[in-house]
Amino acid sequence: MTDKLLGPGYYAIALQTTIDGINGCGDREAAFDLIHKSINRLAGEISSSKKFVGPDVRLMVLPEYVLTAYPMGESIEGWANKACLDMDGPEYDMLGRIAQDNDLYLSGNAYEKDPNFPGLYFQASFIIDPSGDVILRYRRLNSVFAPTPHDVWDKYLDIYGLDGVFPVAKTDIGNLACIASEEILYPEIARSLALRGAEVFLHSSGEIACTHDSMKNIARKARAMENMAYVISSNCAGIRGHAMPENATGGKSAIIDYRGMTLQESGWGDTMTDQPEPGPVIRL
Repeated sequence: MTDKLLGPGYYAIALQTTIDGINGCGDREAAFDLIHKSINRLAGEISSSKKFVGPDVRLMVLPEYVLTAYPMGESIEGWANKACLDMDGPEYDMLGRIAQDNDLYLSGNAYEKDPNFPGLYFQASFIIDPSGDVILRYRRLNSVFAPTPHDVWDKYLDIYGLDGVFPVAKTDIGNLACIASEEILYPEIARSLALRGAEVFLHSSGEIACTHDSMKNIARKARAMENMAYVISSNCAGIRGHAMPENATGGKSAIIDYRGMTLQESGWGDTMTDQPEPGPVIRL
């Protein structure tokens, strides 16, 4: 990333939006009706955010589990049946149209099923390119609440290989990789992606934000500085329809540069986090 840092650059936005939890939905039909309403709402928020900042917005990062919130007490089978997207499901097509309509790369995080592993689900971070295609799918490797590739490790490696475990998308806006939530705390995850060329870490997060140096606040800066990479960290603004207080999770989305310097950070509530004037956020 040496002399390329003198390039023209582009804007990125971490969209801090409220999540509508599907936990109270009685079945898959009700849950996916709410999921589709959330995608339609996101379409408006993404479009208006880009229009406000300008045409140089090329990258938008959404929070963790942005379409559903997270399971609370549900069984693995129950959550898979009610809340999880199909890899080739219409929801990814809907998100792809948003990326197309706004000519940007769209990254987020969702629970999804994989036909290779019936009965399980994975928490997946994804990147969709401006043509509407899913170009990267990263399955969270470390979780105390959900299945991970480690639970089916040999078969997972046979199907996807290490490049599928640590995927990096080489694009016209740089080499993009995803880090899911708490995994920002583990230097090995970011380093494995950096060794494959990652220049920008897209961090979909769901966390209890605070005003002091929390573990995640420190880790975001450390991962950026250690790997000379940008970190676009998007937290939600809150979770509706959930047993927890609505604002227990949310706030303090941030954009951090390759020096570990915070370029922009949000407060609380529904908002967008982008680089303030005078110039673009990412120069690769």
